[in-house]
Amino acid sequence: MFISLTSTPISMALEDMATQVEEEIRECREQHGENWRTTYFNNFHHYLPDDSFSLEGNLGIQPSYAGKRAQAIGRLDKTYEETEQAAQRSKVRRYSTLKLKQTRREFLVTIDRVFHETGVSIDAIKALQRQRTSSCESLKQIEAQLYDLVFPAYLRLREMGYNHYPDLIE
Repeated sequence: MFISLTSTPISMALEDMATQVEEEIRECREQHGENWRTTYFNNFHHYLPDDSFSLEGNLGIQPSYAGKRAQAIGRLDKTYEETEQAAQRSKVRRYSTLKLKQTRREFLVTIDRVFHETGVSIDAIKALQRQRTSSCESLKQIEAQLYDLVFPAYLRLREMGYNHYPDLIE
């Protein structure tokens, strides 16, 4: 890990988050061995661009399972806070303040923006998503490639203040 000689509160917080994520992954590897990625990233792939889901209209977001589902149940432009509280779900307390205040559309736009900021190729994500859904034989290898590819964006989302669960892997 690169440590700046001129540490600022922001750079120290980013280093702390990277250290925390490294520790989470280390623990997950110890418990789950070679399957650690599937366990650690769980349903994060639902938020990733995926051409197998089409959205109706020009929504300003990449197609994804989460986007398609939110559109289908009429929650794309409702905040997580209002929909989760209405459903009286206990996990509303575990969401980050950041995610609670966002609509699903805003959250998906944020994810798309972070891919661009971190240099993660959306076309490469889509290609791996296609392979992931069409190949059971090499699923573990494809998921490993997918999660390795998106890890810089995942880490950036954590640095921004999103929780691992339920914000990113629910």
